[in-house]
Amino acid sequence: MTANGWLQILVFALAVLAITKPAGLYMLRVYDGSMRWLAPVERAIYRVCGIDPNEDQHWTRYAAGLLLFSAVSMLVTYVALRLQHHLPLNPFARGPRGESTDASPTAQGSLGAERSRTQALFARLHDTAAA
Repeated sequence: MTANGWLQILVFALAVLAITKPAGLYMLRVYDGSMRWLAPVERAIYRVCGIDPNEDQHWTRYAAGLLLFSAVSMLVTYVALRLQHHLPLNPFARGPRGESTDASPTAQGSLGAERSRTQALFARLHDTAAA
């Protein structure tokens, strides 16, 4: 590893070490209720969702909420992956099957070269396996 890599690791470790105590104290105050600077926002969210903050949540409601959140998260992730080639900021400008969504000859040429390299590699592997 280079000196730059070790320096980055050291700086990151020192940053984590420096923020540990203040972040821990902040979390302690938030969880014990002594720091409530977002209380108005919290109350508004509870009111919109119909949540009573003084009522305990039964384990079956918690489990149902957890499963529903997991299912929705999986669905959103699946849809994002399936529609990735239509989304903005697609770094490779590739469609779902690897074809270029850019109609420029350069993009088509590089895709053709990539396919021919892949085909040559598979041909060599096949010849090696057959021998």
